[in-house]
Amino acid sequence: MLTLPVTFTPTTWGAATASLSFTTDAGTPALDLHGLGTQPGVGADPRSLTFGQVRTGAAKELAKNIVNTGTPPVTITGVSPPTGPFTSTKLPVVGTMLPASGSVVVPVTYTPVCRIRHG
Repeated sequence: MLTLPVTFTPTTWGAATASLSFTTDAGTPALDLHGLGTQPGVGADPRSLTFGQVRTGAAKELAKNIVNTGTPPVTITGVSPPTGPFTSTKLPVVGTMLPASGSVVVPVTYTPVCRIRHG
């Protein structure tokens, strides 16, 4: 038996995968590697929302996940709604607790009212 130490050093939060392989005279075995990087705080997935072209007076909704990227629970202590032609009617309430790796979905709606590019 061969012991092969492997170190996982994440540089960001989220899932990471890799593979480790080596060649022998009996073949090339491969090992799948999986890890979950954490850091204190919260993150957003996706990091930004791109609504593209939306006809004036029409509306388009996209969702953003707010994720607890750490291991201790995080409590939402304040919420600022989007402004201008962007709205969200389902913001998490103050006091919402996100457990480790927990998330809350925040839908955001873009409703342009004139022919000006926002964002």
